Amino acid sequence: MDKIPDSVSNIINNYLALLRDNSIPIDQAYLFGSYSKGIAGEWSDIDIALASKVFTGNRFRDRDMIRKYTLSVSSLLEVIPFNINDFNEGNPLAGEIIRTGIKLI
Repeated sequence: MDKIPDSVSNIINNYLALLRDNSIPIDQAYLFGSYSKGIAGEWSDIDIALASKVFTGNRFRDRDMIRKYTLSVSSLLEVIPFNINDFNEGNPLAGEIIRTGIKLI
């Protein structure tokens, strides 16, 4: 994570560790958006895509599953959860994240 500011890297690492410690294993994680492009400003969100077998594929339900962990780490986190089977180049959003994001896991 050499292109990522230390403060953002710390938030991401703490968040991924918290998920892992609470039985939410993450198979793949990507930073995307302004931080991955190097154009983040003072008010930029930290956009992260997470892929896991525990996510159902229903983004609303999956966000509810991780909401308390997300909010406990940072209000800057904007997380998009994917079921691992949906996180591939065939999915337009996932494909864009995979092509342009920074792989964290």
